[in-house]
Amino acid sequence: MLSLFMLGRMLEIELINKYGLFSGEFHLVILYFVGGVFATAIPYYRNQNNKHYRSLGASGAVSAVIFASI
Repeated sequence: MLSLFMLGRMLEIELINKYGLFSGEFHLVILYFVGGVFATAIPYYRNQNNKHYRSLGASGAVSAVIFASI
């Protein structure tokens, strides 16, 4: 979460400078949620027959923001 806080803020500033205040923040939120959806969907597809499998893609969402800022 510290990485998300530091690199996410840096990415947010860059997106705001490029797209404007509302649109830049919107791009960051979309990036975070799309990263989370893909990080959840792929393992869920692999384990769809396992009724005990529980997972969320929060780490994938954070990774999407980190790699976008890099």
